[in-house]
Amino acid sequence: MKQRSKLFILLVFSIISPDLFAQSQYFGQNKPRYKEFDFKVLQSPHFELYHYFEDKNRANDLMINSEHWYKLHQEVFKLAFIEPNPVIIYKNHPDFQETTAIGGQIGEGTGGVTEGLRNRVIMPTMYTHRQTDHVLGHELVHAFQYKTMAYGSDSTSLASIQNLPLFMVEGLAEYMSLGRDDSHTAMWMRDAVESDDIPSIEDMVTKQYKYFPYRWGQAFWSYVTATYGDDIIRPLFKETAIYGIQAAFKQAFSMDIDRFSAKFKQSLIDA
Repeated sequence: MKQRSKLFILLVFSIISPDLFAQSQYFGQNKPRYKEFDFKVLQSPHFELYHYFEDKNRANDLMINSEHWYKLHQEVFKLAFIEPNPVIIYKNHPDFQETTAIGGQIGEGTGGVTEGLRNRVIMPTMYTHRQTDHVLGHELVHAFQYKTMAYGSDSTSLASIQNLPLFMVEGLAEYMSLGRDDSHTAMWMRDAVESDDIPSIEDMVTKQYKYFPYRWGQAFWSYVTATYGDDIIRPLFKETAIYGIQAAFKQAFSMDIDRFSAKFKQSLIDA
């Protein structure tokens, strides 16, 4: 039981803001609850949407968007959901912070969470439809990442995902929900070039407190897919989880991590 709890803590991904990155994964305190939520369930071929909206159109729109993201992500991960994936939607962030679907406190900067054991996506609606759709797309990438590990070969398991550096996990979710060209990430990269502070891949692994994995991870995957195509995503993701980043890079790119870092850095300077 203790081992299961430890695994649960390790296997939770969330989308958060940069300034609250360090505190967003805090677990262990009981959260207060101020209201009861009368959840209804909406079913589609690949999802079970739990919601308490009075307006049925909001729930229907979220279900349509979930199926849209499923189609896009499924083409990359080459994986089908055997059973409908639970998606729990809250009307607003204060309600989301009261969720009992996951343990511990949820910070103000946490926009959504996907937990691995039951593969549930838990998130609030955001200020705009566009923001909500981005968070939904981001979290559903994590759902596919978990299933890729769970349905893999004998050498792959949910525990293997701990071997993946955070910039690869969260960066992939950003890349697949925002696309290759994102003005926010581009601004971060321009600042890094002008400041002469472009990290190596090793820096991105060991100094994630300094090099925010969401932005740098998205830049990494944008470069990788622009160079090798989206078909590189699934094998690189799995091989990194199973064999580690050094071996996976040699297999995927036919070069070591230092040479890859130099090419990645030059691409940012030339952009």
